[in-house]
Amino acid sequence: LIADKFNKLAKRGFWNYVKLITKEFYSFKPIQISIELPNIKREMPVVLCTVANASEFGNGFCISPQSSVTDGKIELCLLKPFAFWKAPSVAYHFFKKTSHKSKFTEIIPVEKARIIIDQQIAHYDGEPFKVRKELNIQVVPKSLNILVGKK
Repeated sequence: LIADKFNKLAKRGFWNYVKLITKEFYSFKPIQISIELPNIKREMPVVLCTVANASEFGNGFCISPQSSVTDGKIELCLLKPFAFWKAPSVAYHFFKKTSHKSKFTEIIPVEKARIIIDQQIAHYDGEPFKVRKELNIQVVPKSLNILVGKK
């Protein structure tokens, strides 16, 4: 939702993101998700469900401090609903790379997962797009070929 609305703004920048989040906070309804892992099935409301293979979104916002692009896993990063007056504490954890220590976040390393969501809006690297109700994700080791020059 925020990526979509931010994309439509005339002005860019970190503080415009903050203003937009503040404006949308009270009317936002948590997203209902169902997560199926090989040996776990859970249903819960979340403010954010991120599939991460690296630690940061950008601007120093660290979604998953212990993520690594080389460990053969991806992380499901879940931000649970919280009261507005808790927002400074939640933001502090993300910017200080301690989100995994917040009681409002849960980070689950996985190799394979099925996620069912009740809203079909998402973003990929900040670009909003529509998604299916059911998302199947899986790590495919050594499947990315990279070409580099001699220098």
